[in-house]
Amino acid sequence: MKAKFSIGDRIHWFEYYADMIVKDGGYGTIIDVQMAVGGGEISSFLVYTILKDGGQLEKFTENDLEEIDWLEETNESEEE
Repeated sequence: MKAKFSIGDRIHWFEYYADMIVKDGGYGTIIDVQMAVGGGEISSFLVYTILKDGGQLEKFTENDLEEIDWLEETNESEEE
């Protein structure tokens, strides 16, 4: 399975409620990628460890991450 993101990539992460409405989101850097083995229909998937910009570590699947371009990140930093 080929990873969509690599260690060191800057990403936009999202957390969702059970009904898939976005609960929270932010920016971070990928620091680790691991293969996880599931059961049933999902045999394996990638889990990314993200260092959030606030300093917390959290794990996300590929579906919860989005590429960012540097212009978007610069604009977000200026708003804070």
